[in-house]
Amino acid sequence: MVDAAQKPGKARGRPFTGKGDPRNNLGGRPAGYAAYREKMRVHSDEAIAALVADLEVPEKRAFAAKTILEFSWGKAPAAPDDLEALRDSGINGWTAAQVLELAKTKEEGE
Repeated sequence: MVDAAQKPGKARGRPFTGKGDPRNNLGGRPAGYAAYREKMRVHSDEAIAALVADLEVPEKRAFAAKTILEFSWGKAPAAPDDLEALRDSGINGWTAAQVLELAKTKEEGE
């Protein structure tokens, strides 16, 4: 049996070596990207208007709202910072009203 290290052919190890390899992406974004971005920015107002108009279309409302909120306020975090404390708190199964009431009492106590 031939060991993998003894097989003839391509060498093992770091596959992207040398400055001539286009997969290295040493220059960052492709050439012409800044000009492309500027051309696209011209249509920003139209794109925003289209998203706002889509808020009135039931089939498109969720996507439009999500897109507007994510680009204006940023994406929501994947999980609360203190997920363990949330799991251990015993509030699983609470209604939104119960959670809000708890938050009010905590704010008043501070």
